[in-house]
Amino acid sequence: MSKNVRIQVNLDAELVEQAEQILAQLGYSRTTAIRVFYSAIVAQRAFPIKAELAQPEEDKAMKEAIALMIKKIGKDNIRDATSDKELMKFIAEGGRESD
Repeated sequence: MSKNVRIQVNLDAELVEQAEQILAQLGYSRTTAIRVFYSAIVAQRAFPIKAELAQPEEDKAMKEAIALMIKKIGKDNIRDATSDKELMKFIAEGGRESD
């Protein structure tokens, strides 16, 4: 039989309150949430939440490409024209405006 270990953490009171309200609505206890989180770490052999920072030059290039695309197609039409595939093609072409 597995031995249980007690874990203690210090968290911001407001964060705990907000999280526990959501957990209660989902029907989970804080213990269950932590158990699920730790189980996901073991199952995935990784941190289960993607946490990465874009390289500053990549972030700048993406913002510039998006701004050019908005300029090219117009702000009102952006929803229809910004599929991931189309945006990546636009970026790959160097963000050049084509007519």
